[in-house]
Amino acid sequence: MRMRARTPLGNGAGKQRSASWPWARDGAMIFAFARTTDRPTLRMTDLPDDMHWMQRCMDLAKAAAECGEVPVGSVVVHGATLLGEGRNRVEELRSPIAHAEIEAIQQALAVAGDKRLPDATLYCSLEPCFLCAGAILHSRIRRVVFAARDPKFGAVRSLGQILEDPRMNHRCSVHEGLLHEVSAEMLRAFFRARR
Repeated sequence: MRMRARTPLGNGAGKQRSASWPWARDGAMIFAFARTTDRPTLRMTDLPDDMHWMQRCMDLAKAAAECGEVPVGSVVVHGATLLGEGRNRVEELRSPIAHAEIEAIQQALAVAGDKRLPDATLYCSLEPCFLCAGAILHSRIRRVVFAARDPKFGAVRSLGQILEDPRMNHRCSVHEGLLHEVSAEMLRAFFRARR
């Protein structure tokens, strides 16, 4: 698959931004990746920077909590290149689909210039829900790494295993548990403060 190289948003390429994309308003920096035809195999041992990307998810989750949102952050990367990032914005946008994973995937698709991200990895501080799992499958993301399970809405391990379901025409490699206690404590603290 060929990916179109894009100039990074936020370096004067503001005309490419859409006012309807919430991340464009924030001046978020998205990095471009070079045109490529190789399809690297993504394995846990090949990516020593999993901790780096998960830590970025935690930073985004913390930013969400500071804005009164459920603390969830997500990033999409291709190799070592950040394609998109997001945090929950359900309250801010008054939208039940303004999830961190959706925002990160939308940014990544805009950078890739395609409707698919077959060699990408999505990192998330919380297990994706059914909505986000569907978006992950439709965008053909190869690998998903999440921190904490979501016993009420989780579609990857808790309530279902949709990303690895053999009935699907696309499946993802799933890894869980990286920084799970940090994420779980952030979520507990957020909901304790709301009670």
